Amino acid sequence: MSAVKEAQIPDEENYYKILEVPSTANLTEIRNAYEEKLEEAHLEAIAAYSLFPEEETEEKLLHYSQAFVALANPIARAKYDDEIHYNKVSTPEEKT
Repeated sequence: MSAVKEAQIPDEENYYKILEVPSTANLTEIRNAYEEKLEEAHLEAIAAYSLFPEEETEEKLLHYSQAFVALANPIARAKYDDEIHYNKVSTPEEKT
């Protein structure tokens, strides 16, 4: 009997979870979610400017931008979806 391992993409690297959209979202839904996330991050940074580190804001904006770029481009999105699917497929480990 062989062991089965399932690789998963961490939530902080899952573009659909970053933008909080389903994997079936269309371009308009992705763009709207991206714009909401940008606005949210900017408002958080303004509201708590002295308490909210600038680096943290920049990191959030970078994640949102990466997610948008990957999901808004049909070719990049197809590659990303293939990667997610590939990582979710169980693969047998070598026997030790």
